[in-house]
Amino acid sequence: MDERVTVEYVYEYWDCAACGRRGVRGDARYCPSCGKARDKNVRFYRQGDKEETITEKAEQDRLSAGPDWICAFCSTTNNFHDQFCGSCGSGSDTKKSQPDRVGEHPVRIKPLPAAD
Repeated sequence: MDERVTVEYVYEYWDCAACGRRGVRGDARYCPSCGKARDKNVRFYRQGDKEETITEKAEQDRLSAGPDWICAFCSTTNNFHDQFCGSCGSGSDTKKSQPDRVGEHPVRIKPLPAAD
């Protein structure tokens, strides 16, 4: 049986605990309503009726590299690739253990129809 699979990357969403804004797109690190940064306890979810597929290869590569990390000193969320905090300059390896990580990979696996 020939089974093919394609991988699609989709945005997930989060809700702001500070102001209650719902459905903030997952790539936003700050609430567009109140400006508060998402924290390490953020919960991402999908919205089936509003799901956006990520089609740009560069964005797929950036998002699939790994989860964001939170600075141990100033609590700023930083990109997986960042070795230093964009806010205070602390290194991602300043803690003896791994830095806190935020979120999961926004990936959905969708089977393709079987070829005839």
